[in-house]
Amino acid sequence: MLGYRAGKKIKAVYRPPIPLIFFSLILGCLLFFIFWFFMERTPGSQAFLTAPQTGSESLLILTLDKEIPSRLAAEQLLNAGFTDFYSESTTRIYMDDFGQWKGYYLDEYRERVMSFDPRDSGYSEKLRSFFINENGNHFFIPLEKNANYVTVQRNITLAINALEAAGREVYFSMEILGPSNPFILWFLLQSAALLCVFLLSNEKMRFLLFLPLIYAFFIAAVPGIILSGLLIGFYELLKEPLKELFTREPYGNFKERFSPYKITLIWIVVLLVLYIFLGIILDIHFLPAFFGLICFIGFNFLSYAWNKKTHRKIKDARSSFSPVVILHFRQKSVILPKSMAIFAITALLGTFLLFIPGLSSYFMRTEQKNILNLPSSSEYYEYMTFQSLFSFLPMGVLAGEYLDYNLDEDGFIYGTKSAQIDIDPEIPDFPLERLMQFLLNYEYDSKDNPRDFIKEWISVALILLLFIPRFLF
Repeated sequence: MLGYRAGKKIKAVYRPPIPLIFFSLILGCLLFFIFWFFMERTPGSQAFLTAPQTGSESLLILTLDKEIPSRLAAEQLLNAGFTDFYSESTTRIYMDDFGQWKGYYLDEYRERVMSFDPRDSGYSEKLRSFFINENGNHFFIPLEKNANYVTVQRNITLAINALEAAGREVYFSMEILGPSNPFILWFLLQSAALLCVFLLSNEKMRFLLFLPLIYAFFIAAVPGIILSGLLIGFYELLKEPLKELFTREPYGNFKERFSPYKITLIWIVVLLVLYIFLGIILDIHFLPAFFGLICFIGFNFLSYAWNKKTHRKIKDARSSFSPVVILHFRQKSVILPKSMAIFAITALLGTFLLFIPGLSSYFMRTEQKNILNLPSSSEYYEYMTFQSLFSFLPMGVLAGEYLDYNLDEDGFIYGTKSAQIDIDPEIPDFPLERLMQFLLNYEYDSKDNPRDFIKEWISVALILLLFIPRFLF
């Protein structure tokens, strides 16, 4: 509604109606949770984890009691939707079988291979101790770039409930290697940009009414800040057309009234197209981005429509004056609001802050698992080399010259050294290669590759390019 401030100059002051305030808060909270549901991921577009060799952005470590059989737990994880993970029951170890490879899963290895078997070098126990040790039974689950933490947690809960339904008392812990979205950093940047826009605004009370809707976008990190700047552009450009539509006394026909706003409406369409385009290239989920745009523009219309109701009451209480057109309508010039540039620059600042060592990690909730005795690929290939030579070396000899046995003319067997023997050169790849690469190359300070931000920088550049006519004309 409109109030009036006493003084020498009577100036109308906008006071947001209480119902609109509550409705704005409800829409803002709803939009926030929709963004949370669809955008919460290890930092994807916001997942700043550097481990390109893994093909994965983060790693979930599920630890269960040692008493729970690995195979039973693995079956429940598979049923819950996890199809790619590392555990005792999913990791094979290979042995020589008279010149051929024979593989056993670690959880069944001891049942198949006796402790006195000369092929057992002890490597299998070391490998098994990586998964099962004094800390529990570990399951390593890679999470892809767009992993939704809400879905991940729900699936883990399904697997745990299935184990409990099978009569197992389950105690578990769950950790994620990799930074989550640095919400505090984005919240502070969004707040700083909104404060600048608030100080520049001519209608501060009306602007406060839209804060919940704009704040909800901070959860989408840099792309959310960029889209927030476009929303502010919609807010500023829609002011005059909506005032004309809802609060001013009508004069002339509809076409005549809105002909001065043709350029404004063209710019609104440009921003709409740019919003959709940037939403696509920045990998923001369509539903929260589209829902946020509809809510923001719809709430703009609602706020001015509410004012129209208030104006009608004032009009009924006073004598009305109907404006008469005495001059031709003139096109109104359009100046893009500086607030758009403020948000674009803030988004740009956000990308550079993540390159400052230590600063980005201060704002990030990171987890790091202290895993000792990581199996190395060198140990694996040393073991596999021993297995590949086992059938050709004397018993108890781990390395040395080969022996070639022949039947002599006198009927006796004799052996010669340094014989050339064809051995199958194909050794299976280290089954934990991707996992070890991830753990060894794990970095959780920030993105270390500027190319990771090219989409954000292009988006900021497109917004700033819109301001070139403002400085040229």
